[in-house]
Amino acid sequence: MNPHRFTVGANYENEKGSFKVLVIKGESMLIEWDSGERITTPIVLQEKILTRMEKEASAPADRKGTTSPVWMGRTFAGLQAEDFKDSVEGTHWRSREQLGGAVTRQLASPIPFNSWSIYRRPEIHWAAIDRYRADAAWVQAKFFIRLAEDFGIYGFYIERSNEPADARVDWLSFLNWLAVESNVAWLHQTLASNGMRIFDPYPKLEAAFNRSIRPQEGGWLLEAPGSAAESIGTLALAGHLAAVKEGKWLNLVIGRQRPASELLSSGISVALEIATDFNTLLPIYLNKEPS
Repeated sequence: MNPHRFTVGANYENEKGSFKVLVIKGESMLIEWDSGERITTPIVLQEKILTRMEKEASAPADRKGTTSPVWMGRTFAGLQAEDFKDSVEGTHWRSREQLGGAVTRQLASPIPFNSWSIYRRPEIHWAAIDRYRADAAWVQAKFFIRLAEDFGIYGFYIERSNEPADARVDWLSFLNWLAVESNVAWLHQTLASNGMRIFDPYPKLEAAFNRSIRPQEGGWLLEAPGSAAESIGTLALAGHLAAVKEGKWLNLVIGRQRPASELLSSGISVALEIATDFNTLLPIYLNKEPS
């Protein structure tokens, strides 16, 4: 039995960012960050770092009401032009010392959140710590951001596996939340007043859900490539999503897509802008009635 948590081929994260364990030999291991940088490091050192970060992130709120350690986001100075690409080579924006932590520090959740940079993908996920550590993390509800060459996407993110036998606890909870009249009415008003929409964050993939849903007067406007726009009533949203065909993976974001130029011009304030949207959408993640 391993005396530590590390396994060859598995991914972990320290203050510098996400890394993969390549080799374990004796009391040391060779690790590789997403940037391609490799080092040999004592196992006990990385164990101490991860344990400390976990304790700090899940610590109870202090008198000022924050649950995040002070080092989170301390090196973030805004997104850079070189961050906008379909890879993570040479980038650092996803770490907990940069955008990941800068957003976490401004979340107004009653339960501890943290960020996870996704190995070799230009994405960050934010979730409640205890929930994200559970099994089937990929089909859990979460907040996320993804950067591409010309834009960035962020918001509440939920997935449904292409296998009906896979876990669907969060997906079914989300549909049940939408089935409550006051909840879906709040969502309609919130998206309309904030310029957000419901959409597929990976339109180039062959997926079950490949459309955009926008609020309009009296209901929702459904748009899909190569198809005529369709309208449904406000309360029909849960039923429409529940009826999306099986057999393909479903990716769904409630949030916004912004041009790279706009995100760059926001500078360091982009972390607050993202956190503000996450806080607005927090009732969906918490599966609670909006106040």
